[in-house]
Amino acid sequence: MSDAFSYDVVDYPSLIHPQMHPSRLAAIARLHGIHAASPKACQLLEVGCGDGLQLLTLAMAYPQSRFIGVDLSAAAISRGEAMRNRLGLHNLRLVAADLLEWNPGPEPYDYIVAHGFYSWVPGIVRGRLLQLCGERLADTGIAYVSYNAMPGCHLRRMVWDMMRFHVRDITMPAERAEEARSFLEWLATNTIGKPVYGDSLRLEAANLLNRTNASVLYHDDLAEINAPFSISDFMDGASRSGLRFLAEADYSESRDEMLDDDVRAHLQALSGGTSSRRSSTWIS
Repeated sequence: MSDAFSYDVVDYPSLIHPQMHPSRLAAIARLHGIHAASPKACQLLEVGCGDGLQLLTLAMAYPQSRFIGVDLSAAAISRGEAMRNRLGLHNLRLVAADLLEWNPGPEPYDYIVAHGFYSWVPGIVRGRLLQLCGERLADTGIAYVSYNAMPGCHLRRMVWDMMRFHVRDITMPAERAEEARSFLEWLATNTIGKPVYGDSLRLEAANLLNRTNASVLYHDDLAEINAPFSISDFMDGASRSGLRFLAEADYSESRDEMLDDDVRAHLQALSGGTSSRRSSTWIS
């Protein structure tokens, strides 16, 4: 079953992600001296929007702004369109399209957001997303891109590999996800080994069980494409599209108040004491 078709067969749950709300992104930008557009009068594009739940809430809250969502799943877009029509939201457009072929239109975007997308698509699609951000963001535009990050994903990838191997001969989505959950339950209680290794593996398995429902497990953790990146590798790709790093969307992760003076000074020395936070377009 292809990845595109799988999202039409197995629904991906709709969630709201506060960290990619335009008011949050605008606040972070302004803390860095960038006069980002107000959410009350902006143009925002979400790539990989699913059924557009986040965009539906934004379109209701900000009637003077314009929101566009694009997703490869026709089934998800159809669900979103039904909700949009019931709500009478004329400032929202949802499009079922391949990002490689979709025409974003002539107008620049104040915000381009992509959550749960970058790590699960082929390299050519990742490159197109960053190219789109570089080409279509306004001068003070903000891009939000989430991805599975290294080095933390080393341990998680080990569990992913174990699960994928365990269900390698199962093709039916529901059975595949259920068997993967059963394997995680076994792993969380039966892992042996030295305390550091064993405890870490048990904790990771238990964490996946507690936070992941069956459809997310099927689409995310069992996906054939599930690529983690270091921030250095990610920014190498972003810089080729003329983008620079602004801050973590969870802003506390960008601050150094928790570090003592010696650690802060050492990190600054390792980085060369330079900042890469100033540019006409931004990655958040």
